Amino acid sequence: MRKFSYLLLILCLFFINTGFPQELTLKKLTENLFAVTGGGGNCAFLVTDEGILLIDSKTSPSLGENLLKRIREVTDKEIKYLVFTHYHGDHIQGAQVFKEAVIVSHSNTKNNIEKITIPRISETKTKILPEQIKSAKDKVERFKAENNPELKKAEEELSSLERRLKDIENLIIHLPSLTVENRYSIKLGGKEILLFYSGRGHTDGDLMVYFPSEKTIHMGDLVFNNIIPYIDFQGGSSTENWIKILEDVEKMELEIVIPGHGEIGDKSILRKQAEYLKALRKEVKKYVDEGVSLEETIKKAEIPEFKGMEGYNQRFSRNVEAVWRELKEVR
Repeated sequence: MRKFSYLLLILCLFFINTGFPQELTLKKLTENLFAVTGGGGNCAFLVTDEGILLIDSKTSPSLGENLLKRIREVTDKEIKYLVFTHYHGDHIQGAQVFKEAVIVSHSNTKNNIEKITIPRISETKTKILPEQIKSAKDKVERFKAENNPELKKAEEELSSLERRLKDIENLIIHLPSLTVENRYSIKLGGKEILLFYSGRGHTDGDLMVYFPSEKTIHMGDLVFNNIIPYIDFQGGSSTENWIKILEDVEKMELEIVIPGHGEIGDKSILRKQAEYLKALRKEVKKYVDEGVSLEETIKKAEIPEFKGMEGYNQRFSRNVEAVWRELKEVR
């Protein structure tokens, strides 16, 4: 079984800096429900008389602190629960800020944090980032000697890498203390919050969080709104079931859909995500049925109607590989 070895560097960096906006924005969705976007995966929190339920915790301890500041703009209530939608670092690495919270996730997410996230963080901290910082320093010194007009940009890149290393050195991964298999109901301050799992999708542990009284659902990375999604084959993804999940959720009583990344929307963003996955599967299946190799499929596959979406150039080839392997059942 061939592994996604060539993805390791990209994935390690993904967990430290997703490339998404780092400025945090507080958004009021309903009287009691708020979202905080930017700085990694979209977070949401429900305020009740008994305390707060928070969904995801941003990319790093420093961004977790900023997330807490946004929450404190609304309320000083205790954060009772912190729900991880899945194991990716841009959703869980701010958790150490919320020490009092009970952390909840799907059991597969806890397993993925232990087996995938923690080893990646260790390699990023001890090898990948130090090597990148050394290379960036050499580049700065070379540009200084050359009086290169790109010096300022190189210095900014070096500074960014050093900040990432400082963040990861201060990082403490907190494992969930409460795991969910299929469905779990939390009652807090007279409100019911339903956590449910519908099988493999973006990963093998995607937990959706439904607020019936608010007619709102947080989808985690099962939805990237107007952004090409990341299909985590190593983390147990299934685009076939992912589409089914999106179609099933669309039948629910919903007014607001919170994606893992991108703007908050309504049910239409569920359909758009499903359309991309269907088009991708159709395109890759064409080559699989013809017996085309993985390498040639990556070269030939394209879905022009989605080329204008953010992240197409960065993620499309990896998504083609994930679907090719899924269809070929090669893990």
